[in-house]
Amino acid sequence: MTAKRIKQKPYSVLVIYPDYVSDGPETYYGFVRAESPSEAADKAQLQAARALRHGDEVDRDDLRELANDFKVELIIRGHQRGLAWE
Repeated sequence: MTAKRIKQKPYSVLVIYPDYVSDGPETYYGFVRAESPSEAADKAQLQAARALRHGDEVDRDDLRELANDFKVELIIRGHQRGLAWE
């Protein structure tokens, strides 16, 4: 018997940078594919951490620790590219 494969879905995720890496509120809006909203949040936090440390040499544990400091504010099913803020 083979394991049932869960289809990944697209998500848009908004995260807030930790206070210690920015002078004021700063956000990262990422597009990921995941099996669940919680997995989408994890993936977006890692994307944001990688973007912040782009070009720096960071080991996996340090990157994961940094990623956990990003606060997830919004998870939307689908890749929402044109959000209008009013």
